[in-house]
Amino acid sequence: MIKRGCGVLFYNVEKDAVLVFRRDDKPNIPFPNMLDVLGGHVGDDEDPEVAITREMAEELWDNRTGQPYILKAPVLFKRYVDVRQCEQSIYWHTVKFEISDLTLLEGKELVWLTRERARKTKLAFEFEGVMNEFFEKTKNH
Repeated sequence: MIKRGCGVLFYNVEKDAVLVFRRDDKPNIPFPNMLDVLGGHVGDDEDPEVAITREMAEELWDNRTGQPYILKAPVLFKRYVDVRQCEQSIYWHTVKFEISDLTLLEGKELVWLTRERARKTKLAFEFEGVMNEFFEKTKNH
């Protein structure tokens, strides 16, 4: 069975930036210490939209509510098979929160990746192509 992954691009219009995270700096994980799209694996019998909602609850704590982050109504941006033969379902969601509103539970830190910085930044799992495509489609916002 093909591996499946999911990710979400939290887009802040005012900042013209997408929220990403810095991976742990451990030699036993892929792409240590690199910036990455928030997301994870999709289970065998799991719908990708359910998976991305689950992943965000596992990875982010909402300091405003004192509970796991609840992703509501993500919009599918792109579904494709990447170079590792993993089917990726990438969603996006417009947000107005600040990094201080969240606590990252998996990884080192949250980072706002601006349009300008995205052009120059290599992302884990070769997500820079998706990121640049997203910024191209949102350039009039």
